[in-house]
Amino acid sequence: MLAQIYIEQWYGYAEPYPNEAYDPLERASEAARRAVSLSPDNPRARLSIAKVYLMSADLENVYAEAQQALRLNPNDPDYLCRLGSWIAYPGRWDEGLALIQKARKLHPATATRCWDFATAINHYRVGEYDKALTVFNTSFTGW
Repeated sequence: MLAQIYIEQWYGYAEPYPNEAYDPLERASEAARRAVSLSPDNPRARLSIAKVYLMSADLENVYAEAQQALRLNPNDPDYLCRLGSWIAYPGRWDEGLALIQKARKLHPATATRCWDFATAINHYRVGEYDKALTVFNTSFTGW
């Protein structure tokens, strides 16, 4: 969870700690690595390190850690949705969308926005602009 705080700071969603100068991504990486070293079978720790790798554009390790997190917790719709997005957007669309679809089947309310966003982006990616626009207009009103 500490890694997540630093990730939020890196994105600009949370303020850095006052009177301290640091790189939030570096701190997120340190916190996630420590979490994994303390509890290698903790899926949340694996999810955190996968996010750090994603933010660092280290896709090989994103995929490896995603697989570990899924092995440890294969039926959590939140994990499936997040990891599915993180796998799909850099290029493994079929694999990522399959995880998001599984999340949607397990808990439709949790995965709706994740599913709709990934679906819309995928439509756009393959040139199905009308379908992408339909999904965006129906699922993301006000954006």
